[in-house]
Parts: sequence; C-alpha cells; structure tokens
Amino acid sequence: MIIFDVFGFVLCNSLLYFIICFIINLNLKKFILILAINLLQMHSFH
Repeated sequence: MIIFDVFGFVLCNSLLYFIICFIINLNLKKFILILAINLLQMHSFH
C-alpha cells in the first residue's frame, strides 16, 4: 500500500510540475508576443 502512495505522490508531483511548466511557457510566449507587437507598433509610429 505504501508503494502505491509513493507512486501516486510522485505521479501527482510530476503532473503538477508539468502543468506549472506548461502554464509558464504559455504565459512566456504570450508575453514575448505582446512585447514584439508593442515594439513593432513603436517602430511604425516613428
């Protein structure tokens, strides 16, 4: 039973880690995209 608990704990941690990484990557890409668009708009104004 203890082995299953440890396995479940590791599995949940891996899943949580994956989700957090996925969200961070998604937000990072969105942030870079917004930054790039803002830079392009600034260049077009000048």
